[in-house]
Amino acid sequence: MSRVEPSVAREAVSRSISRVVWGLLLIWVGAVVLLSWGWGVGALGAGAILLGAQAVRRYRRIEVEGFGLVAGALLAICGAASLFRVPIDLFPVLCILAGIALLVQAWTARTHHPSPERAEDQAPHSPRA
Repeated sequence: MSRVEPSVAREAVSRSISRVVWGLLLIWVGAVVLLSWGWGVGALGAGAILLGAQAVRRYRRIEVEGFGLVAGALLAICGAASLFRVPIDLFPVLCILAGIALLVQAWTARTHHPSPERAEDQAPHSPRA
């Protein structure tokens, strides 16, 4: 019987969690639109799904996704505020800031970690005899 590397197994579990989350989000959005529940319920449910996914990741000892955590919290807070009729005009601004933060994170991760093709170019070459 072959043994699976822990990092490979974690990656497989992480992909499974992502698929489940996307499936739940699509079902939730479809139900909210079909049943005309409104933005507040939709945002609150989507936030709960994203936060629940991060809780599962933490429980499974897989790295928690910062974007999922922040997006889930923002959606849950704005959804609850909408249900309680608390006006939040900052929601669009917070969405824009979260998007900018995600782009900055992606940009800095790419510049700090060379791509696999570039890693060969940076490796020291052994002299030929």
